[in-house]
Amino acid sequence: NKLVKMINNDKNILLLNPIYDRKKIAEMYQASSVYVMPSYREGLPLTLFEAMASGLPIIASPVNGIPYEMTKDNGIFVDYGDVNSLKEAILKILGNPKLARKYALNNKKTALKYKWDLIYSKTLKLYKEILKNP
Repeated sequence: NKLVKMINNDKNILLLNPIYDRKKIAEMYQASSVYVMPSYREGLPLTLFEAMASGLPIIASPVNGIPYEMTKDNGIFVDYGDVNSLKEAILKILGNPKLARKYALNNKKTALKYKWDLIYSKTLKLYKEILKNP
């Protein structure tokens, strides 16, 4: 309710209900220009990797697992609660198509490291090594 009041029918802001269908989630990412996650606390959100795979430039808070997987080559870090820097980062990406494209290409490349088959292979290899050397 607070968010709805803040938006105040602004035609430039679209507030979406939760989306659960994979196809619709992909469509939502593809319809976006930038992925923004100004969290104060995150583990390592799957949405970060979904945004990378969708080729979106990213703006995120450097909290917990995020800076381990995202670098300055993938987008812009903004400290949690710094609304002015958040605004500046969004406007910087939206106003600079060349920069946005650089982040987009880097993110697509980064996302390739997180294919489920690769994760499975690495995990299986690790388990086999552990079982050999208890």
